[in-house]
Amino acid sequence: MCKKLFFFINLVIILLLSGCDQFVADIERDFEYWSSTIIIQSIDIPSIGTDTQNYPCIKSDTDQIIKIKLINPQNYTLKLPGEPGAPHDIIVFGNGVIGSGTGSPVYNTDYTLTQPNPTELILTLKSGFLRKNECGIVDLHPTIILYSKEGRKFLTRSFKLKVNSPAPELDYIGCGKTKKTEEGKYHYVLVFKVKDMPGYNVESGNLPGTFKYERLHQDVHYLFVDHTRMIIGMNGDYTDFAPPIQSNSGIRLIKHSAAEDLDDEDIVNVSPKPDYPDSHQNWFIYLKVPVPLKGASKTYQIQIKDERGLGASPINISTPANSPSVTVNLDTSTGTTSANLNNTNSAASPHEINAKEGTNNVKLNLSTSTPGAYINCYIKKGVGFSNLVSNPSGIDNATVSLPVAGSSIIYQVEIQVSAAGMPENTKIIYYKVVSDSVTISSTDGNAWTKLKTEAGKSSGVSTILIRGEIAAASGNNGEISIGRNLTIKQAASSTAVLNANNLSRIFKVTSGKTLKLENITLKNGQASSGDLGGKGGGIALIAGGKLTISGDKVKLDTKSKIYIDAGSVIELEGTLSDNTPVACIEPEIYNSSTKVLQGDITTGSPKNKTKFKVESPTSGPKYWIIANTGHLEDFSTAALNEDSIAGMEGFMSSNEQTKSGAPSSIIYKTNEGKFGYITVTDMIPVTGIGLVMTFNYETFNGSSGNNKSISRLKGFDLDTGDLGELTDSTVDFSIGGTTTDFTLIPLNGAKFFIKN
Repeated sequence: MCKKLFFFINLVIILLLSGCDQFVADIERDFEYWSSTIIIQSIDIPSIGTDTQNYPCIKSDTDQIIKIKLINPQNYTLKLPGEPGAPHDIIVFGNGVIGSGTGSPVYNTDYTLTQPNPTELILTLKSGFLRKNECGIVDLHPTIILYSKEGRKFLTRSFKLKVNSPAPELDYIGCGKTKKTEEGKYHYVLVFKVKDMPGYNVESGNLPGTFKYERLHQDVHYLFVDHTRMIIGMNGDYTDFAPPIQSNSGIRLIKHSAAEDLDDEDIVNVSPKPDYPDSHQNWFIYLKVPVPLKGASKTYQIQIKDERGLGASPINISTPANSPSVTVNLDTSTGTTSANLNNTNSAASPHEINAKEGTNNVKLNLSTSTPGAYINCYIKKGVGFSNLVSNPSGIDNATVSLPVAGSSIIYQVEIQVSAAGMPENTKIIYYKVVSDSVTISSTDGNAWTKLKTEAGKSSGVSTILIRGEIAAASGNNGEISIGRNLTIKQAASSTAVLNANNLSRIFKVTSGKTLKLENITLKNGQASSGDLGGKGGGIALIAGGKLTISGDKVKLDTKSKIYIDAGSVIELEGTLSDNTPVACIEPEIYNSSTKVLQGDITTGSPKNKTKFKVESPTSGPKYWIIANTGHLEDFSTAALNEDSIAGMEGFMSSNEQTKSGAPSSIIYKTNEGKFGYITVTDMIPVTGIGLVMTFNYETFNGSSGNNKSISRLKGFDLDTGDLGELTDSTVDFSIGGTTTDFTLIPLNGAKFFIKN
């Protein structure tokens, strides 16, 4: 059994060994075949990208080199175009491909093919050739056939390839805004320049049925903004873009004439302000984006592409990085200011706000143009501004109240404004709240001295309020010299009287200063005889000092006269009250060139000017009135009319008046307040009656008559022209005396002045 098994094993081995020769022979044949051919391992194309049809694309600005890697075990040298006996089909281009001339590509002129070593071929495509096939109009489709020097044909290899230089890069020029609103808002406009437009000449597309491209970037066609595509095109001579032909909701291209530079107020906390071109240039594009002025910053990815989808790398551009806006406005019912309350400053230079009279809190209204922005404020005072006063806040607006305390106080206001998608806007602004008025009451200790001190300051509040009657006294008196422009008036719900008690002049106003009086009475002013000769017991206006009398209820008693030197003046505002006279004026110089009043001289009825008495001088014409121009006028030469007679009211009296001999002219104010004059025509005594006066009269805005008669037995009503009983309440006067000792008897409050 063992012998048989051994025999069988030997037989199998012999059979196997006999078949091995054939197996080895097959391997050797296969190896010999593969080692004696050439294989293209790879093709290295200097591609700048692939187009929308997945074609690799190359540029045409320079010669392009394509490297072909070979597997060449036997180190064959290949047959190349241009060599003797070289096949014509070593390299063939696709249909429609043209050379730099007028026909098909020509070796050496349009391309070359070299074999620098056994494992590499170099295909060089010349720039001039490439330019004729630009803008991706045709597939170059190079087909390469490898031949050995001996003419052996190894293989054929083709690959896709187009010439299409990408659309050029964008330069960001700056940011502007739309000239017109859209849905009530102005929007940002991003400005770009497309570089290297329109590019060099290419003369591509010369074959029938193809579009002819004359310039390299004539195929620029799209602007991509994020995922939004907009069409752009060129004008007919390729010198600029054509006007925008496509618009999209929210974002679009616009004409350069529809955009303009930003103003400072169009951005918030952005420094420096974005650039904007001084003038439009060719190949600028203006992109309106849906970001309103002062809106949250938004970044856009922007890219130019050609018709076949090739473009330079996109750029990312953002609109201005605004913070949420905030505007501070003063509630003008609570204060006044000349400062811009929005500007940041320092505690050493706070914005000054003058609180209005009676205001307990100055109010600032804060608002934002950023919808939904949250405003949060911290108001602090004290040393180091460590004392929190209040913490107002609100959405879209907030109100800050700054308490009025003392003559002045400085507040630190920290404003924080936040909004979604925007950096927080924090501002610290300092405000100085100045009480625009100070009240001095008759109950204050040494009130007169307090008033004298406050009014004499060169700076301070603009208004002093007087409450009650402030009377001078021993140790609490003295002339009040005005140190700044100042208003002195009655405090609310009070009276206002300054009583010098014959201890001094009340006010002195010198050059460059103005004292304004409202609703106040001055009395018992007494200047010393050594000061201006005792003139101006009430007020002395010196060297251009100015007094303003405003409204009604201003009165200076007969002792408190107003001295006016040359160059000083009284300003009238509004209609003065019927407190006649308001004051008695003592001019330094009495002549028609002296101006004592200005402003509302002729306002009111009777006119304001008539409510001032002009003190009679010690020499020269005795009686002076004030003309419509505010100048002095000699009453003796003035025409008798309502104005001139009313101007003499201060000299009229309701007491009996006598005159030696018969009068010829009498002026008057009736008990109904009308002015007029009497011309006496005859005076005769009558037995049993006494003196009888015959006269003509004229009452302005009333009656008039001639050859009227009156005696001591009757009264005469100058308003109606009627005689009446002496006891009648309407009659204005009667007479008495003799032809040599005339007596005028005013009745019922009528006032008279015997002119001559």
